Amino acid sequence: MRDPERIDGVLAAVREAWQRDPDLRLGQLMMIAVKPELPCREMFYIEDDALLRRLRNDVDVRYFASARRPDEMLTLRRAVSEVLHYIWDPIGIAGTPQARDEYDGYVEPICSLLWQGAEHPVLVRHLVQLSEQRMELPGMEQQAERAAHRLLQWREIATR
Repeated sequence: MRDPERIDGVLAAVREAWQRDPDLRLGQLMMIAVKPELPCREMFYIEDDALLRRLRNDVDVRYFASARRPDEMLTLRRAVSEVLHYIWDPIGIAGTPQARDEYDGYVEPICSLLWQGAEHPVLVRHLVQLSEQRMELPGMEQQAERAAHRLLQWREIATR
């Protein structure tokens, strides 16, 4: 378990940074601080009142990795790896055993999205962004749609 003592320090730093520019939304502040490789529009544009409402009412702990059993996490990681290799496969390597680990770098971020409750459009957008921005391969929407559908099925299986 992570040290709960860290929370006050993190919140104090967020408060200090936010008070320097109070016109920012919390999501914007986090995106500026983290500088993610693939920006998340939902996080950047969420209004503070909507975020507060979700934190108070909608947070579903079954999607957070900290609440996961090791067997659930392993099942989902393996499934995500398989889906990326055999269904999404934007560079067409599914038939090449030597390339089996080609998409492994994308497994953990996609598992995180799934644990956080990402739905079909978010997964599709993420996969399309990966193929377009990382691989410079446009037009992969159909593969992303199929892969997102299967990823959601695996999330349901892994969290039973």
